[in-house]
Amino acid sequence: MSNHPTAIAHRVHGRERRSASLLLTALLAAGACGRSDERTFSSVEQAVSIAFVQLNYATPQSSVATVSVPFNAAQSAGNLNVVVVGWNDTTSRVSSVTDTKGNAYQLAVGPAAVPGALTQSIYYAKNIVAAAAGANTVRVSFTAAALYPDIRILEYGGMDQLSPVDVTASATGSTSSSSTPPVATTTSPDLLFAANTVATWTTGAGSGWTNRVITTPDGDIAEDRIVSTAGSYGSSAPLGGPGPWVMQMVAFKQTASAPPPPPTAPTNLTATAASSSQINLSWTNTSSTQTGVKIERSTDNVSFTQIAVAGATAVSYPDSGLSASTTYSYRVRATSASGDSPYSNTASATTSQFVTPPRPALVQNLSTYTNRDGEAGNDFIVNLPTPTLANNCLILALTNAYSPTRTILVSDDKSNNWTAGPHADFVANDETTTIFYALGVAGGTQKITIHFNASIYDVHATVSEWTNIATAAAANGSSGASNVASPVSAGSFTPGNNDANGGNLIYQHAIAIPGVGALGNLSSTVSGVTAGAGFTLASANRQLASISQYSIQTTAAAINPTLTVTQGSGTDHFNTIAIAFKAAAAGTAPASGIRIQNMQHTFHPWPGSSTVSLPSSGNLLALTAPVNTGQDAITSVRDSKGNAWTKVAGESLDSPQVWYAVNATPGSDLTISFNVANNTGIIVIAWDIAGASTAPFDKFTEATGAQAHAGDDITNAPLITPSTAHGLVIGLVNEYTGPPTSMIGAGYVADHVYYAGETDGSLMDMGDGTAHIYNSDTSQLSFGWRQTSHPPTSGWFAIAVAFKSGP
Repeated sequence: MSNHPTAIAHRVHGRERRSASLLLTALLAAGACGRSDERTFSSVEQAVSIAFVQLNYATPQSSVATVSVPFNAAQSAGNLNVVVVGWNDTTSRVSSVTDTKGNAYQLAVGPAAVPGALTQSIYYAKNIVAAAAGANTVRVSFTAAALYPDIRILEYGGMDQLSPVDVTASATGSTSSSSTPPVATTTSPDLLFAANTVATWTTGAGSGWTNRVITTPDGDIAEDRIVSTAGSYGSSAPLGGPGPWVMQMVAFKQTASAPPPPPTAPTNLTATAASSSQINLSWTNTSSTQTGVKIERSTDNVSFTQIAVAGATAVSYPDSGLSASTTYSYRVRATSASGDSPYSNTASATTSQFVTPPRPALVQNLSTYTNRDGEAGNDFIVNLPTPTLANNCLILALTNAYSPTRTILVSDDKSNNWTAGPHADFVANDETTTIFYALGVAGGTQKITIHFNASIYDVHATVSEWTNIATAAAANGSSGASNVASPVSAGSFTPGNNDANGGNLIYQHAIAIPGVGALGNLSSTVSGVTAGAGFTLASANRQLASISQYSIQTTAAAINPTLTVTQGSGTDHFNTIAIAFKAAAAGTAPASGIRIQNMQHTFHPWPGSSTVSLPSSGNLLALTAPVNTGQDAITSVRDSKGNAWTKVAGESLDSPQVWYAVNATPGSDLTISFNVANNTGIIVIAWDIAGASTAPFDKFTEATGAQAHAGDDITNAPLITPSTAHGLVIGLVNEYTGPPTSMIGAGYVADHVYYAGETDGSLMDMGDGTAHIYNSDTSQLSFGWRQTSHPPTSGWFAIAVAFKSGP
């Protein structure tokens, strides 16, 4: 940009002329290079259709932050706009180049600068929209007021509308000629466009170039040249004297052919509600040139908003995250570099009413006791109180003596697939705890067998059945710890996000691992068990300090499952594991009618008061003791909810006992206290029963007998004929040389745990028998007990109690 005296005089006269005839002057300047240039330009232009259309410029002689320059003539759609931005400082920067027609400008080359003196960049807008004469103005904005800006705008026709820039070059200097180094073009023909910003003034175009304009009063040039073959080309323009300059060149590609038309519109758009939060779209594509499908949505069928661009071959789209009970309208159109198609038809659908995702629910729970050192065995058989329902989930929390070479195989009578999950090893105290689980189990699963690679002691199992758990890949995070004092924390973890399907079941199991002796040899009596905040107790075996709790986490977040066990003078440390399972609409909920929900085996080794915790929600509670040993084994029962308890026992002092409470008030914090009178240990099973009649007691029978030979089965022990169908009948047998191995007849469930190598005095069940059956009709029932090969005893004593189902 010149400031010498000649340039200043030129500026004064030029400002008077420019307002009236600037465009005419610029157009006439195209012929300034002589007839040989004219012939070359004309010949190439006719062959390749590259055409200069118009130009304009502005050269404010002060510091300004924005400069506006109009295109005075009409503009044609598809043409190319070129904008040269030069200014006399290096502190300001171009913040934007825009025009009133909304064409998108991109930087072709620059910024190039002479430090402290000059800066220049060249911008372009491809495939412009049409504009009437004077209807389009280019606006250049700077980050700060720029000194003596020189803005040149030019329009060309016949240029590539998709990717017009071929190559660029840029240079700075302070000699008496401005130029750019040669660069190799890659296509032909090309429009070579060059411009400079100078501190002196430009005297003309370079050799072979056409001078489109030398700005007044700044003396900066815009020149062009059309080359018909690819090659190495540079630009130049002589100056009136040495001084700082910036020179830049852009090679623009000619349009190869007429751009393809926009694609045709998709047809047959349909919208189908898939849920309360999703609508599925489908359509038919009619174009082979489209690069995508734009999808628009509306809630009023008037104002549409684009929500996605599907792939070129896509014919469907799931629109999720919607509001329930809401009508949405859709339209789609194909798109390509040539533009968008017309819209398809409009399709609408209404999302369904929101339904709370199903939450996992506990169906039944069973907690066994344990065998001690000296009672080692294998193939432990644990029968669920009730056959499983189809596609539910089984969780087994198993604790046993630790060995680094231990292998465990869990199987069942329906060949479900059991997975070994997380484990916690308390090596110092020689115990390990493992979570096993089976997903989507077959209906009717009941007999679970736990096999070890060698005989073992200290085996304790807690088994629970759950509905609304995913039937595949359900495990969704876990944590665990050993040697943990109360409060017993499994450690923080973040389950996987399953919020859309109902969240996660968080299941925690903890068991005391005594420092001396076996499981159950606690430092002091457990006086209380408290679930963590937001958790519910599923199992609370005080005699082993074996506790399970659960929570339904509907929103994924970090969680640290913790429960509290209160003991007396001494405290024990625990193994604990927490695991998350994905919720899902899966499995089967229990039907109405009587059923066992929770069963807890406990051992009571001395006379006196004893208390069990039984998380419950049923309306019938029961305690059963198969052994009496000559006295009333249990002399009284009371509970924390004030329920009234009734005793059932035979006439013999050796008869087993059943205590029950009807129309019971249940609770996850229920405790049952009773007085043990005899001076030998007994096994007591606590029962939580749902769906019982409001007057559930039906009848009681008893029987006694003796085996004639070693291993003889005990039959008709006793017989009972229920008065109503679909009830629950509990049977007990007290024998001196047990244990029974299993039950005789279909439908009878052995509640005692049996294992190979079990002795008569095993603390699992003290060698006596407990069983039950759900009677389908009022036929006579006969409890039969299969025996081990012990010598015959002086006799056995058995009772059965029938309870009626509610509606």
